[in-house]
Amino acid sequence: MSRGSTGMNRGSTGDDLGKPPLSPEERKPNQAWIFSSTETPRHMFQEYLSPEWQGIFNWTWTYRPTATIFVPYGIFLTKFIIPQKNYTDIFNRKTKWQCGS
Repeated sequence: MSRGSTGMNRGSTGDDLGKPPLSPEERKPNQAWIFSSTETPRHMFQEYLSPEWQGIFNWTWTYRPTATIFVPYGIFLTKFIIPQKNYTDIFNRKTKWQCGS
């Protein structure tokens, strides 16, 4: 981590958040720290709950709509052509069992 950089993106995919690379005293006051992950830090990293990480990140970059940078997993599309299914035919092709005495 460069002390002279204007931003730091801390991305991770596992339970390896570790300790902050810079202490609050070493960090430049105008430096933006961004947490990015496909999961929220609270559900992914136990270290995130430790005092060292509290108040470190300026922005978040996750799938949550409340994130500073919202990156959804996917999108919903409207289907314009509704497939026609013959449910009677589907039912007749299924294996049927009769239970009881």
